[in-house]
Amino acid sequence: NWSDGGISRWYLDSLHQATRKPILITEFYACAMENRSGNLNDASGFPTVRTQRERTASYRYQSEQMLEKPYVVGAHWFQFYDEPQHGRSDGENYNMGLIDVMGNAYPGLTGAASKLDANSIHRQ
Repeated sequence: NWSDGGISRWYLDSLHQATRKPILITEFYACAMENRSGNLNDASGFPTVRTQRERTASYRYQSEQMLEKPYVVGAHWFQFYDEPQHGRSDGENYNMGLIDVMGNAYPGLTGAASKLDANSIHRQ
């Protein structure tokens, strides 16, 4: 039930409680129906919002959620480029990139990423 652009409230805490290990997020993302690559975002149930502005807000929100957890030691945005307009060989066709398929950055998203300051977030 991904409805606010964030990470499920229980997920990171439950994973950490079960493992008692540091967590490295190897994929996080949000997709937007508004995109320059022509992605339909309809091949599975990945988090999708309407606009790039909402996508940028989701990036910020997810990043802040991870930075607030002292056991999260790093995070990796899923993909540099959007997926191809007509989909990958497995049918995925998502706007998951920092840049579109023509090599142009999504300025809101890349701007938010470049301004992220891990030192400015209050850690628990």
